[in-house]
Amino acid sequence: MYKTEGDSSPMKQSMTLGAVVMLLPLILSFGLVSASELFIEKPDWVYQLYTSSPCNLISATLNGDPLPDLVLSDSYSECIQTFTGNGDGSFELYQTVFLTHTKWLETSDVDLDGDQDLLAICTQASALYVFVMLNDGTGNLSTPISSYIDAGGENFVVALFDTDALPDIVVGNGSGNVYYSHGNGDGTFEEAVKIYEENYGAYALDTADLDSDGDLDIVLLAWHRLSVLFNNGDGTVTWGGHYGYYAGPVDGGDIDIAHLDSDEFLDVIVSAGEGMGTNTVYTFLGNGDGSFDITGTGWIGGTGPFTHVIAEDFDLDGYNDAFFCGYCLYIMLNSGDGMLIEPIEFFCDKAASCQGAVGDFDSDGDFDFAYVYHTASSPWEIRVHLNKLIQQDIGETEEAISSLQLDASPSPFSSSLGITYCLYEPAHIKLYIYDVSGRCIDSIEDDWKSAETHSTIWTPEESIPDGCYLVVLEACGERAVRRCVKL
Repeated sequence: MYKTEGDSSPMKQSMTLGAVVMLLPLILSFGLVSASELFIEKPDWVYQLYTSSPCNLISATLNGDPLPDLVLSDSYSECIQTFTGNGDGSFELYQTVFLTHTKWLETSDVDLDGDQDLLAICTQASALYVFVMLNDGTGNLSTPISSYIDAGGENFVVALFDTDALPDIVVGNGSGNVYYSHGNGDGTFEEAVKIYEENYGAYALDTADLDSDGDLDIVLLAWHRLSVLFNNGDGTVTWGGHYGYYAGPVDGGDIDIAHLDSDEFLDVIVSAGEGMGTNTVYTFLGNGDGSFDITGTGWIGGTGPFTHVIAEDFDLDGYNDAFFCGYCLYIMLNSGDGMLIEPIEFFCDKAASCQGAVGDFDSDGDFDFAYVYHTASSPWEIRVHLNKLIQQDIGETEEAISSLQLDASPSPFSSSLGITYCLYEPAHIKLYIYDVSGRCIDSIEDDWKSAETHSTIWTPEESIPDGCYLVVLEACGERAVRRCVKL
């Protein structure tokens, strides 16, 4: 998924193989990993929902720690539920906020207090509202605050769309209208103004600086094509062209902005949506000036359409892959040239449906996915699948090395980590801390030690961010590894 701050080219983001080999044999070659090696069919965590119509699931960081949480909206129960992440791939129900007819969720710091607030687009009495639930910093959301948009529409993004550095809202709808609602910086928004009318619909949209002029432009999923709107910097836009003209009608669908090839330009992944009646995906490679070339297209099979797409680097090779869901759920890896390959199906049943979210749910440094799912004969559930790219290899390394005993606790920890290890013979030992990209961030011990149990404490410097780290012990020609999480 594209990040608007602190982003770099995918080649700069990719791991250095030499650093990984120096750390431990976690992954022999990221480029040779297949999607079937990353995820297994059976979910790692399941939570039964007592509902009949969940409509949107997103991953967010709400309660002050770096662990991803989940937010679920339910149109039948007329509520929004938040689930606190435990850092091991499991979640706990935390809060229920009652709100009717929710159609889409987003998070953003709309009151500029440093934490993520929750926004929901809702239809009430044939009018469109955006409801804001302000976060107190601990994950407790306020009573919804409404802003009247009166735009119609089913999708929106929160972005710094003008020059005042206050989060604004951009809304699109199937009739082809695009609206802009100015943010006031306190969680409220002004009534929306129509800034563009697309004759071919505006079923999904996203924002990014496509022409490198410093402001956020708009990419629209329109009927048969991709459309670009250039931001003039004052809340107005200029049409930038249509691209692709792919076959078949489109109704619904989704887009995500991503890095798909080795240049620094932004690209787009498209899921074509309901009107196709089948699973159709497209990739568009950006040219750096706001124009695109369509490069990948194909029907993957299955019985129903994809209505949601998330771009993320599941195999950690530096290129965004794709997570598609709807009546079917697929992971597709990126070959590095913008083509999505090796579709792995987790289910495909037109009686089923799902919405999904992506995040590092078990704090091991790779990306996992969650989704809500049911069939005609089963209840709704939240299911989590954990990525095995790093997790499995760590487990295999720990199991294989049994003559070295190493323990690191507590995990998660905040300020200090206790490390204990046992030697059965005198030995020269090395005790290091690595991050998950293979970079050594601290050397704790490098000395001769006697044959007994030893203990030490790692107190990270303030500059070391929260996240997942590896404690690595080398002694007697062997290596032991333990994973820890700093909060």
